[in-house]
Amino acid sequence: MKKVLFCVDSYFQLTGSVGLRLERYADWEADIVIYNTTPSAKKICKRLRKEKIFRNVYFADTLLARVGDRYSLIQKFPKYFVYLASMLWPETGCRNILRHRLDDLYDHLLFNGYGAIVECIFNTCYRKNSRIRCYRIDDGLGTYLSEWVKEKWKIRNMLEELMHKACNFQHIENYIDGYYVAEPEMMAFNPRYPVIQMPKLSRENLEFASALKHIFPYQIQKQLERKKIIFFGTWGGEVEIDLKLLKVLKEIVPARDMLIKVHPREDKRKYEDLGIDTMEQSEIPWEAVMLNQDFSNSIFITVQSSAVFTSRMYFRKNGTDIYAYQFVEGKNYQLPDSIAGWIDLYQQKYSKDCVIVPRTLKEFKEAVRNRI
Repeated sequence: MKKVLFCVDSYFQLTGSVGLRLERYADWEADIVIYNTTPSAKKICKRLRKEKIFRNVYFADTLLARVGDRYSLIQKFPKYFVYLASMLWPETGCRNILRHRLDDLYDHLLFNGYGAIVECIFNTCYRKNSRIRCYRIDDGLGTYLSEWVKEKWKIRNMLEELMHKACNFQHIENYIDGYYVAEPEMMAFNPRYPVIQMPKLSRENLEFASALKHIFPYQIQKQLERKKIIFFGTWGGEVEIDLKLLKVLKEIVPARDMLIKVHPREDKRKYEDLGIDTMEQSEIPWEAVMLNQDFSNSIFITVQSSAVFTSRMYFRKNGTDIYAYQFVEGKNYQLPDSIAGWIDLYQQKYSKDCVIVPRTLKEFKEAVRNRI
């Protein structure tokens, strides 16, 4: 029997992996690695093991997962020594990361972004089966905008290239045969490998829905469905951007009619003084909430949260969403120009009215007032 290994570092990737496992890889022996970048990853691993969806569930506990603004350069610095050691001795590095040898001969490896953890795992698998092939998995909005590797610093690319050559370390990028995405026709760039349609993830797929409800034991909260506005925080942006927009919204809508969906990796303390309810269950991904709740009467608003778009792409949310990236000042995670072209593809797929992108603060206020 063929064997596949999934590597995931977000709830979104885990949701997609469960769908792929149940549909595309139903007849394969399937294992999964959950990185410690995923909030409450240990608890998720325990629930996944009970579900028996995957044969083995591994927890990747490693310094290599230290990425993003929440870690200082000093905190991230030690991981580069771990990375170098994993290049020199991938089997040892993999055993240290997973507490497991990974002796199986895997035919496929599924993952999202290139990085130290997955490259160490891949090289361990490659040395046992040089015919292994790799596939990337949809990870939300960023998947559709540009090739991830181009976003990395040039100096980092150069250093990685040197380290690969010095250590005879295989680059996973050279072994990718496809990219599983929810909406292939909405890709705003042309990857170097084929784009493949993922299985549709929906409430109607009872096996998928049941699995997700057990992995993420979410209790329905009817008060959420009565909120007129749900604001999505954006990890990677400056604190003041979200706060300014929320203060504007409070001038239009009573705080009791609003909810803030806190991003799992952002600091929820920044919203404490606003008097607005927050949803901050770090163990429950937004996909599980959408699976159980009806938000057809709510407006989703964000600077550029991926969850707003994937709510429609994966769970067919109705109504209008407002994306505020165009007129805000400060750091944006995705460049506005890269999103603008993709918005056209998004509206072609669904409708012109499904999303509004105000160009000014005045237009933003009018868009909100006209729809509450």
